Amino acid sequence: SAWSTNAPPDYMAVSLVDPDVVRYYVSDEAFPLPVTSFVYRTEWLVMRRIPAAGVSWHMGTPENAAPVREEVASHVVSFTEDYYMGIFEYTAGQWWRTCNGVPTSLYDQLYKEALDTPCCTLSYNYLRGSVDEGINWPTTGHAVKSDSPIGLIRSRIGVEVDLPTEAQWEYACRAGCGESLYTGKPVTEENISEIACITPRPLEGDSIGVGWPGGLRKANAWGLYDMCGNQQEWCLDWGDESATAQDYSNEDPKGLPATSSVSKRVRRGGSWLESFSYNCRSAFRVCSSPSNNWRNLGFRLVAPCRVPLKAK
Repeated sequence: SAWSTNAPPDYMAVSLVDPDVVRYYVSDEAFPLPVTSFVYRTEWLVMRRIPAAGVSWHMGTPENAAPVREEVASHVVSFTEDYYMGIFEYTAGQWWRTCNGVPTSLYDQLYKEALDTPCCTLSYNYLRGSVDEGINWPTTGHAVKSDSPIGLIRSRIGVEVDLPTEAQWEYACRAGCGESLYTGKPVTEENISEIACITPRPLEGDSIGVGWPGGLRKANAWGLYDMCGNQQEWCLDWGDESATAQDYSNEDPKGLPATSSVSKRVRRGGSWLESFSYNCRSAFRVCSSPSNNWRNLGFRLVAPCRVPLKAK
């Protein structure tokens, strides 16, 4: 089938084994194997097209719910373009194929235990590069250090992947649902357990534990897994606890301006380490130092919604 370069099919699968191969599928049912198969969590980067262009929606805590911690009140946001987002959090197996080894001793054990476990203990500065190294979203746009993990992933697959903006993350998480949970159900432990891993996976000889293999819980309406549990996920944006909806732009928002008074980056989604019901809502957000590299903190990739020339 043929398609317009500015309106590709819903799914893009980039091989991490053979970087010359990029495949497109019109639905998750068109894949040769189920999308939750081990191979798609370790040897491929599977991304879903997010239908965002021209859409106006309410970002932030719904009007009928009380804001929690650092959340922003509901405000209208719009996008000018669709984008692709990884259906899974980036895993240890994907890391091994793209990032030239492992960054910590924890990963040595993770590789032995489960290649499809999401990456962790990775700071924002390590993933992209720091302000001191001349990397400063949004001032420097999608520029990253060439030898950073995201720089290495780009070099390997030939696609300009990056962390999502906070608005991209929340819009993709909601998948068209304006309620607190993307299923539309009330916030209860039972309803959260359908969509989120919120307890640690035991690791032999370790007292803390780690996250779970991707795809164990129910996906949202756009086929994205673990948006509200397992690992928290870095977003591109600067953030601040005192920010209000008026501090953010409404079209293609890029977070707060890069000023000397703002020192934290946004992270989204609940995790296995904080089993509180409120942190699994679509609006949940916290801000922390970009040098933090906690065990419950990972990442998910987005990419521009256009067909790479090397697609096969």
